[in-house]
Amino acid sequence: MTSRRLLFTVVAAVAATTVAFPSPASAAPGLRGEQWYLDALKITALHDQGINGQGVTVAVIDTGVDAGHPLLAGQVLPGLEVQGGGNGQQDIDGHGTHMAGIIAAKGGPGPNDILGVAPGAKILPVKIRDDEKFLSQALGGGIRQAVDRGAKVINISLGNWSTPPSELTSAVQYATSKDVIVVAAAGNREAGGSDIGSPARIPGVIAVTGLDKQGAFYSGSVQGPEAVLSAPAERITGIDTRTPPNTGYSTADGTSDASAIVAGVVALVRQKFPQANAASVINRLLVTAEDVGPKGRDPQYGFGRVFPNRAFSTQVPDVTTNPLLAGASPGGSGGSPAATGKPGATGTPVAGGASESDDDATKPFRVLVGGIACLLIVAVIVLIVVLVLRRGRRKKAAAGPPFGAPPGSGPPWPSAGSTPPGVGPQQGGFGAPPGAGPSFGDATGPQPGPPAGPGSFGGPPPAGSGEPHTDTGWPPPPTGPSGPR
Repeated sequence: MTSRRLLFTVVAAVAATTVAFPSPASAAPGLRGEQWYLDALKITALHDQGINGQGVTVAVIDTGVDAGHPLLAGQVLPGLEVQGGGNGQQDIDGHGTHMAGIIAAKGGPGPNDILGVAPGAKILPVKIRDDEKFLSQALGGGIRQAVDRGAKVINISLGNWSTPPSELTSAVQYATSKDVIVVAAAGNREAGGSDIGSPARIPGVIAVTGLDKQGAFYSGSVQGPEAVLSAPAERITGIDTRTPPNTGYSTADGTSDASAIVAGVVALVRQKFPQANAASVINRLLVTAEDVGPKGRDPQYGFGRVFPNRAFSTQVPDVTTNPLLAGASPGGSGGSPAATGKPGATGTPVAGGASESDDDATKPFRVLVGGIACLLIVAVIVLIVVLVLRRGRRKKAAAGPPFGAPPGSGPPWPSAGSTPPGVGPQQGGFGAPPGAGPSFGDATGPQPGPPAGPGSFGGPPPAGSGEPHTDTGWPPPPTGPSGPR
């Protein structure tokens, strides 16, 4: 084996030892394979740990829910129709069923078995009739009845008012007083709005803006200072009502879907920390959000992109007051404000408000891999020195001159390729979604096409790239992965 080929073999061994990136695309077939947001948020890894929302009831205040859908069988409780006599288990429109599926669809072995964020949770449907969608009295009544029927999380993927009506504000305050978390869509630009509407803008509510598949701000989402968290909002594949002409499946864009995703995450946290009050659950999500855009809270991402894994691996103090309420002290008595402007977490705050306790379970493995990588790199350097010295000795023996510097300094170390920067806050390229839904609404369309690949946020950026060195032909040593921002 030539010295050059030997050196390439050693460099390749270093690369194989130090670089371990996730697959860039889901290998799952069918519609299940198009649920890119589950991979981006690493939801199934939580399910594998038994964190699936079991024991938590999530109210979906919407157009009703098709309780007979096979992927919701046994998931939907008897609900109600506000100012009506129904139980909320029928859905002509499909919007409410789509939201319920994002939260709690059961999944299964089939390629089209859509999986929810919290498949162990139960759905309490609260139907707002078509002629009452934007009536604050009906929506306020729905919130109160959802609280009284045992919901611990309420998802509201609809809204309208720039100035919240008093009866709606009162209903949200009632939910807060009963230890219930209200999650609401910020709103979509295609619906004609530019500011965050109510109930999302009401203090105490988790107002959710949208992200595209690259983790950047979704261009169809409204924005504003009331933004709290951001979540996937582009090409969200899920279920739909089976009422003709609907097929039982659909793909949609919009903050309605983002809100449902966050509601599912809240259900996971409430299952994992059953003794934590609503204020502490909200505080945990804010502290562990992945901070992007301007440092701290900003109008597009709020406190950051929802980051479920951090929510379960970070030590966060309990608080007594909802940190989203005016006059509340972020972090509570047990914490201090982090440098990012987020509520406080125990440990040393790092990017995104998480503590250095993140990924403690993988630390021994990372130390081992790092040690092996360092040894191999040292071996490569030693090998280069030996090769240079041998080359000098050969030339000296052939020419027989007095001692002098060997000609040339040996092959230069190939320069590392540039690592693409982490996902930034730039505007996503997706235009306003076509067609308005029933409220903020999602543009539900035909069966989705092939996915464009999972989003990159919440994980490491791609490996470094670069052209091979022109002097030697050796590829540059790959750069190691960097952690989340």
